[in-house]
Amino acid sequence: MIDKDVVKWLQSLLRETHCSSLEKQNGHLLLEFGHPRLLLQSSWRFIKGGDIVVGSCSIDFSSIPDLADCLVDSISIVNDFHDLRIVFDNGSVFETFADSEEFEHWSFHLSETEMLIAGPGKLWSSFLSPSGE
Repeated sequence: MIDKDVVKWLQSLLRETHCSSLEKQNGHLLLEFGHPRLLLQSSWRFIKGGDIVVGSCSIDFSSIPDLADCLVDSISIVNDFHDLRIVFDNGSVFETFADSEEFEHWSFHLSETEMLIAGPGKLWSSFLSPSGE
């Protein structure tokens, strides 16, 4: 499991930030929170009002919520495979699902040299500056 201090650091980094950009890129989903970027290589879905509005297997991606003015309420890592759950202040919930034993599930990129990587499987890696840990 990812170290609890790393989870707290990630929560403090993203809490009350805006998702400034959300786009599909080379078959993956990219969410930008100002400087930190979240690259998704696993399955994902957006939930709103108790319904799945769009997911990684959806045919029509026009239902991806507009998060430009939304703040992150909370972020959590929910199991040993490091699935993410990000809750936004507009009620949208973003969830990831690890789906590979061979490839990374997701990665947060903070700079050219600082990143947090989940996967493959139960593995994770942290490349953070001493002040980021």
